[in-house]
Amino acid sequence: MLPIVQRELQVASKRPLTHWSRFFAGSSMLIYAVIGTGLQINPQADFVFGVLASIAFAYALLAGPLHTADSLTFEKREGTLGLLFLTDLRGFDVVLGKLTASSLQAVYALLAIVPILALPLIFGGVTFGQFGRVVMALLVTVILSLTIGIFWSSVTRDFRTALTATLASLFFLSIVTAGTAILWHNWRSTTTLDWLLLPSPIGSFIFAFDEVRRSNQAQAGRAMEIGLPLQAGIAATALIAACVFLPRCWQDLTVRAAVTRPEGFRGSTHPLVGWRHVHWRHLMETQPYGWIVRVVRPLRGNLVMLLIPLLVVFAIAYGFALLGGKNQSGRAGFMLASVAAYLAHQLVKFQLAVASTSSLGSDRESGGLELLMVAGLERKDFLDGLRRGIGLQFRSALILLVTLNFLLLAAMVSRDFFSVTSRSTFGSFFGVVLLGGVVALGFDFSVIISIGARQALRASNAHQALRDTLFRSLAPGWLLVPLLLLFSTNGEPGAGAGLAFLVISMAIAGFFYNRATVDLQHGFKTLAAGLPFDTDDWAMRRSFQRSAMTDVRR
Repeated sequence: MLPIVQRELQVASKRPLTHWSRFFAGSSMLIYAVIGTGLQINPQADFVFGVLASIAFAYALLAGPLHTADSLTFEKREGTLGLLFLTDLRGFDVVLGKLTASSLQAVYALLAIVPILALPLIFGGVTFGQFGRVVMALLVTVILSLTIGIFWSSVTRDFRTALTATLASLFFLSIVTAGTAILWHNWRSTTTLDWLLLPSPIGSFIFAFDEVRRSNQAQAGRAMEIGLPLQAGIAATALIAACVFLPRCWQDLTVRAAVTRPEGFRGSTHPLVGWRHVHWRHLMETQPYGWIVRVVRPLRGNLVMLLIPLLVVFAIAYGFALLGGKNQSGRAGFMLASVAAYLAHQLVKFQLAVASTSSLGSDRESGGLELLMVAGLERKDFLDGLRRGIGLQFRSALILLVTLNFLLLAAMVSRDFFSVTSRSTFGSFFGVVLLGGVVALGFDFSVIISIGARQALRASNAHQALRDTLFRSLAPGWLLVPLLLLFSTNGEPGAGAGLAFLVISMAIAGFFYNRATVDLQHGFKTLAAGLPFDTDDWAMRRSFQRSAMTDVRR
């Protein structure tokens, strides 16, 4: 066995998160399976199987951004990667070692989900062929996502850049190819572009449910016989490329260009001084840390680079929805536009979590946070400046999300894409979710920033802080979606289900927001100094002090 792989496996075997990830994945899926089979027994067991498999597929597709996108960039920033190459280790030793260490949790969680997926087989409606093909598609998807993440982590140095590139690659392979093929098929009723589904994990996952009796047997066969090997080939290519490029690009070879002073020029030629610094100089006077977040640490086009393809997909699908009307192409266009809008919401919140964790986290790791505190900045200056700086960066994105929701509402009202039987259920659910999403944007904004700031001070690195922030702020909504489908009637939730979904998800996120607020108010200096701060212990001591003071007054 390779030395780094052996060492990383030994370290991972002693890490508590390795075991808790399997327990959490298996127990959560078991809860969904028990609820689903208890509510919808045969012949709806295939619906429960589809819901459970969709959860596993979403996790497999996001395994790369969540686990491997920062595995090698972290070593580059810490300066430990060069020490490994001083030995006789080669590129594949390091890449395979870091891939093994970072992907172990994802693979273990997926393996814990597989036995739960087999439960609907007991109730009928699901064949062993469907089960085997779905499991195979899930394994290929998680391998593809992990290898793409390790590739971008090997060729970049910045965590944001690696994360954005991984998301963009997975978005192109899964959403763009599948969306183009589905729209063209519904508009022209031809199979010419069905070959675009072959490199898409979504296409292979969808056709894994098909049986021989279905009409699209040929396409399902191509997806399994050609699509999965093609995706595995892409994963192998990304892994080989990471092994080849890592020894050649692990050093920071950036050379600062010489700045010459033109004749008669009296201004500053410092490379840090630019248009942003002059434009936002008033922010430095009122909120200096907000100026640092807005000017020194901009988004660098990461959010824009991912939003533009989503907006293009939304515009094309929205045009199909308006032109197609109530026919099949119009409904398919509206659903694809809704999916694109939902992904845009999640992408903006994802990047918001990255921005809220990276600023304080990088300052704490470099020691700049303590220097700023010694210089006179207080807790309120940091938190208000962080909110102000991030708010200025994401102001246009939030306005864009509100616009997308209202465009979907206008299309839904004008075209009436839902049938008469589902108009009062699914249509009302869409209306509640779209309007509730607009109302919840401000709440989610505050929750993500507060939780991200708290986790940036508590976590050991930026990647762990990001995962903890997503788990506390966005994961409650993601985990409630399967329950929403399971409690629906024939897969069509109503307005009550949509309202309950919004209230419960906001309540869970509000619980973590309250804990983050307590930590930031009373433990900011302790956490900034690198010392542990226990929220429950602090609350217990405060309660004891209040009781003691009450007794003294009596």
